[in-house]
Amino acid sequence: MRGAHGGTPVQFYLPRYQSMSETITQTPPAETPASLKTIVDIPGLLWLDLDDPMSRDLDDLAARYGFHELAIEDCRHHLQLAKLDYYDGYSFIIVNSTHYSVKPCEVQVREIDAFLGPDYIVTVHEGPSVAIEESMFWLPRWLPKAVSMPQIAIKGPGGTP
Repeated sequence: MRGAHGGTPVQFYLPRYQSMSETITQTPPAETPASLKTIVDIPGLLWLDLDDPMSRDLDDLAARYGFHELAIEDCRHHLQLAKLDYYDGYSFIIVNSTHYSVKPCEVQVREIDAFLGPDYIVTVHEGPSVAIEESMFWLPRWLPKAVSMPQIAIKGPGGTP
């Protein structure tokens, strides 16, 4: 796949995708630690995903991008209320979701934290995330269309112009 800025390869990490009812398995790329994955790396956008907020990787990312210590603390103390904070040069958002299972009868609450900068996204969550895995599945299929036809970005992966 080629990037939007002329000839630069688009790199995607493609996990083995399964339905939401199955266990999601993944093999992280060899060049990154097990808890830190590069999901998108194209000119103008880098998306890093961290599935262990207690890891040293979060400290390294905080130092690299200048994340505020309170945002890092929010990442490490689950479950926080959903919120959006604006910092100098980036925004920090906490999104909560629920998943209901019949057997055993339970409701699970999941949190995804995201740092949104001018040319990067860093997502942080505890363990595997179905939402992140589905994004990793759909992005390689949808992003090239969105780059070549920006109007499709409004409609999402299922939309056609």
